[in-house]
This record gives sequence, structure tokens and C-alpha cells, in this order.
Amino acid sequence: MEGNILALLLSSAGPCFYGLIGLEPNPYLGLMASLREADATAPIYALRAQGLLWSGHIGESAPVGISAMPSLHNGVAILMALAASQLGPRLGLVFAAYAVWIFLGSISLAWHYAVDGLVALPATVALWMLAGRLARWWHQTREAICTTRV
Repeated sequence: MEGNILALLLSSAGPCFYGLIGLEPNPYLGLMASLREADATAPIYALRAQGLLWSGHIGESAPVGISAMPSLHNGVAILMALAASQLGPRLGLVFAAYAVWIFLGSISLAWHYAVDGLVALPATVALWMLAGRLARWWHQTREAICTTRV
């Protein structure tokens, strides 16, 4: 939900789509050329996925969105780190490292600008905290209702 609302409000296209939407000069030409060169040696799935998303965006296949802001890739990784930290600090650190890995990967594979992940961080933490408050309220309300019935 967070991603859908913010993606609409903060509509943007990731670096992989920068030139395709007609923006010039394209500062991501070198990154995309480097990814295509590497793809010739070892397949990079991200390039194929980006191509499929673009096809959907221009109507050649099922419609899809190409919004980069906020990064749901990063938001989900952050959410996993928050949840893992509830199971133990070491596990939380492992998943925090994973979130950093996803952040760096989302930039180096041209899915996202750094700011997309940086916006996802506080948005995800805020929603995590809100969900915790709602869950506590819900359980307290249910408990109060159940104890008054007895």
C-alpha cells in the first residue's frame, strides 16, 4: 500500500528507463552499457526484467508500472530486517546487511536512484511502528472485550 500511494505521488522512472522516457543528457548510459557488456558474459536477469517492464509500460504487453520511488525492493528488505531483529539481534544484523546489499544492488543494477531507497527507509520504519501500535491497540481492545464478557 505504502509503495502504491507513494509511487503515484512521487512518480519517477528508474535509471534503466531514464533515456527511454526521453530525458537528455542521460547520465546512466555508461552504467547501462556496462551492464549490457557484463550480460554478454554472464546473463543479468535484471536487464530482461527491465525490458519486460518497459514493454508493459509502452503497451506492447500487459500494463505495468515503472515507478522507482519509493523502492519497494529496499522497503521489503528493511521490513525483513525489522522483523528479524525481533527474533534476535544477530539475526537482525544479518538481515540489515542484506538490506544494505539490496540497496547497493538496486542502484548498481539501475533499478533505483539512491534516494529511492533512502525514502523507503523512514517510510518503512514509520509504517512498522504504526503497525505495532495498531496491533497493540487491537490486542488490548480484544482482551478488554473478552474479559468483560466473562
